[in-house]
Amino acid sequence: MKTQNPSIKQILKDEEENSKVIPNEDLPRESFSSDQLRMYWRQYAYQAKEQAQETLYNAMVKREPIIAEGNLIRIEVDNAVQMNMIDASRQRMTNFFREHLKNFDIQLDCFVTENEDSEQQFQPPKDQFNTLARKYPNLHTFKSSFNLDFDY
Repeated sequence: MKTQNPSIKQILKDEEENSKVIPNEDLPRESFSSDQLRMYWRQYAYQAKEQAQETLYNAMVKREPIIAEGNLIRIEVDNAVQMNMIDASRQRMTNFFREHLKNFDIQLDCFVTENEDSEQQFQPPKDQFNTLARKYPNLHTFKSSFNLDFDY
């Protein structure tokens, strides 16, 4: 009576056949457009959101990727936290873009941008209103027309 359990030899043989390594020179290296990159960029971002990686998702949707010389994709982030999230998933991201864009020369480079608006993010409400009022003078008119008083 034969059992239907596979033998160890058969399992090893199947694994060997499935794990054949493709030589590096045989991997595809097709050119890609910035539109194709943006499409897959958004797709990866939404996959990150579905996997509860909100920081990675926010870092990816805030700015578009930059195609630098050759096949280098530059990623601009706001802070070290976002950079650490991208570094943690860099290999998965690289493999995703290589497979979908059919170009195995793609490399990812992440850098923190200089954010000149950072001092305005931590202003008290009164200073925020004054900053916006300098930019949009009609805010004072709006405030006086509707007799608004803001809690500072």
